Amino acid sequence: MKKNCSIVRDLLPLYIDDVSSEESREFINEHLKECDDCKLELELSKQKEIDIKIDNVNNLDDKSRILDLSKKFKKFKFRSIISGIVIALSTMLLVYIAYLGLFHTYFLSANIENIEISNKSDLGNGNIFYCVNYQKGNFYEDVKTEIVSGGKLYTNLLQPIIKRVNTSNNGCRIFQKSEYEAVFDQPITGYYLGTQENSTLIWEEGMDIPEPNEAVAKIILESGFIDLGINYLK
Repeated sequence: MKKNCSIVRDLLPLYIDDVSSEESREFINEHLKECDDCKLELELSKQKEIDIKIDNVNNLDDKSRILDLSKKFKKFKFRSIISGIVIALSTMLLVYIAYLGLFHTYFLSANIENIEISNKSDLGNGNIFYCVNYQKGNFYEDVKTEIVSGGKLYTNLLQPIIKRVNTSNNGCRIFQKSEYEAVFDQPITGYYLGTQENSTLIWEEGMDIPEPNEAVAKIILESGFIDLGINYLK
């Protein structure tokens, strides 16, 4: 009987998995009718098989959870990277816009009191030479020219919110009456730097402006206005 028990117990795994031959199953069934020990062994083996299957299912569930968490983490990581890039680009854009707004948007009128006009000279034919001397280290970076009733022409000197220190030389320029009359298609009776409320007069009809002396003529030549200034060199 013990010999049969040994054979039966060796065959039990095949018996449980239902892959044993028909003869082996009949032999095991007959033996189990008479052997309680082998019956117990069969029940224990079946329970062990069930436990193994449960463990496998649990392991599969754990793997599924891990894979699911991994997928979620990858999505979160990708979204975080995209969000970081978007935030960084948005920040850079805002900084750039702020930089343009503060340093390169010209809508503040320069204080005319901080600007001194010198070397004003009549070059003839409605051409007036003058130099603009910037005070307090600031200077204008753009202009807006408009004409009002009566033919008065105003050139508004514009500055950004944050004014840069004037690192260039004080500038000299020539007011050419004929050119402005051609642009605005009407006679010019006066020319002012600034706005109607805050301006300094450069020229107006009937104003007595001296011709350039030798020093001014040299400035005119050195400023590049050769065609207009060369005749005044001595």
